[in-house]
Amino acid sequence: MRGLKARMLVIVGLLLTAAALVPFAARAGFDTSFSDPLGDTTNIGNPPQGIRDSADVTSGTSAAGATSISLSLTTAGPIGYPGALLTYTFSTHGPNNTVGIWLNGTTLACEFGLCSYSYDYTGSGGSSDTAPVTPVVSGNTLTVIVPRAWGGDEATYLLTFSTGAYSADFTQSSFDEGGQVNQAPTISNPPADPVNTDVGSLYSYDFAANDPENDPLTWSVDATPTATWLTIDPSTGVLSGTPSAQGSWDVTVTVTDPYSGFGSFSFTLNAVTCGANTAPTITNDVSGSQTVGQSQPYTHDYDATDAQSDPLTWSVAGSAYATINSNTGALVFASPVATSYILTVTVRDPCGGVDTSTLTIVVSSGSGADSDGDGVPNTTDNCPNVVNPSQADSDGDGIGDACDTGPGTTVDPRTTTTGRTTSITIAVTKNQVQWSRTGNNVTLDYLTEGTTTGTVNHLKSILITEYRNGSHEISQAQAELADGSVGNFSFGFHGTGPGGSRAQWHHHLLGTVPARPGDPSNANDPNFRRVVACYMAYTDTSESQWNFACVIVVGEGAGNTGSGDQTTGTVQPVGGGLGLPVILAIVIIVVVVALLVAVVLMRRRKPQAPAPPPPPPPA
Repeated sequence: MRGLKARMLVIVGLLLTAAALVPFAARAGFDTSFSDPLGDTTNIGNPPQGIRDSADVTSGTSAAGATSISLSLTTAGPIGYPGALLTYTFSTHGPNNTVGIWLNGTTLACEFGLCSYSYDYTGSGGSSDTAPVTPVVSGNTLTVIVPRAWGGDEATYLLTFSTGAYSADFTQSSFDEGGQVNQAPTISNPPADPVNTDVGSLYSYDFAANDPENDPLTWSVDATPTATWLTIDPSTGVLSGTPSAQGSWDVTVTVTDPYSGFGSFSFTLNAVTCGANTAPTITNDVSGSQTVGQSQPYTHDYDATDAQSDPLTWSVAGSAYATINSNTGALVFASPVATSYILTVTVRDPCGGVDTSTLTIVVSSGSGADSDGDGVPNTTDNCPNVVNPSQADSDGDGIGDACDTGPGTTVDPRTTTTGRTTSITIAVTKNQVQWSRTGNNVTLDYLTEGTTTGTVNHLKSILITEYRNGSHEISQAQAELADGSVGNFSFGFHGTGPGGSRAQWHHHLLGTVPARPGDPSNANDPNFRRVVACYMAYTDTSESQWNFACVIVVGEGAGNTGSGDQTTGTVQPVGGGLGLPVILAIVIIVVVVALLVAVVLMRRRKPQAPAPPPPPPPA
């Protein structure tokens, strides 16, 4: 499983980065013709020449009629390879316009029924649609016909493509990506962050941007909370406004080209009334010198109070190896040079009030430096700044459980305490999972529901497969997803409370897919114990404060509910329980759906650089 996940991550990573390597191409309207370099594919493993040729696009065309657009790709060799999975994706640089083709390499029929188009112009007052398409393959050329509305405004029509060809065991693959590439504009003169201005005074800033194709650009601004007094000229990029009251706003300025390419810059804008000002005070100075090993990090999250509740700005001086978050006061220091450093941390308010704190850090060249004093030297400590004498590391990633709680980590929350809080709670109130195979069809019906209390920023979930010998495997963390579907598979993981709040939430996966060679039957495996589903609620985007609920969804004790750890119990003797293959099938399907959805969301957010959907992993 871990090797399969690693291969999948490599494939997805290559797809996401390939667009940056595509040569720049000329513009065109509806009727387009472009060439693509021969042999510019990216290969994993050593795929046969037939697989390479099926993915290697040499040219592309589009032609608009009165009601439809014909889209074609021509490859280096005949399309098709026995046992392979082939993908062909067309996109434009308008909002969410994609044609996706999955072909069986032997029959050239649509695999899993996944041949369809979609477009969405509702954001600009237009229409949207999605429907199946029937690709036509003739030798080296694949052609599809879509409605003319798929192309949208002729002035913003560019044709791009992504292809992929995968061997039967997915160990050998080939990819190509190109077409008429649009490069996004970038803001060239961002202001300092934060920006401070006086209440009642005009604030103005003239933004500028660079665009590689010199496209006409449009400017927009968004502020949280809403700042009706702040506007930007859509054609010149001049941001201006006069705040009438004291406050702080998170401002994002965005510049967009006609092809949906965009660049943005976010900063904090503070409006203050100085008057009789009192300087801020740092409340948690570090006393005494701190000793760390060479290149070992030292961190400290500084805090300060301010009588006027002014927004504060942090800075640090004394070493190029020290950085501090200007908004939060979070200090990070790591030096490869064994010597002593005296750092000066400064906090400022917008009216010139200042407080400072001095910190001495000694970088030791010896092996005995122990920053957290837990008896484990920094050179071998898997959490050098967090006390963890046990060195527990549930997921085996080299980062101890005591400090492995950042975004994207997949530790077992039942064994992790750092950052856990009671200010929020999460509980599972419904727990039902069914998996079955009938003939050549595999069906999954996964449903959990629950509640949260307190201010919850976001949720995540993981699946943990436990074995009777005490070992376990942890899946990648799953972020929240809006309700949707891929083929005949539906999914969703999100809040269902009032206004979409997370006071109530649900997680579901439902659908039937054709069984492939090697898919599991319902045979029992005496070594398997159960699968645990853990749901985590976080108070902030950095996931520094959190709580959890873990329940059993398949196997011994399945169907329980509650908050916290609901998975305690005695391991039964070897010989009972549901089959391990069943559980692996569930995990694989969940990962596949998550990857498919991630690709769909990526296309919606960044249509200028589409990527083909990843292949389903073998069972």
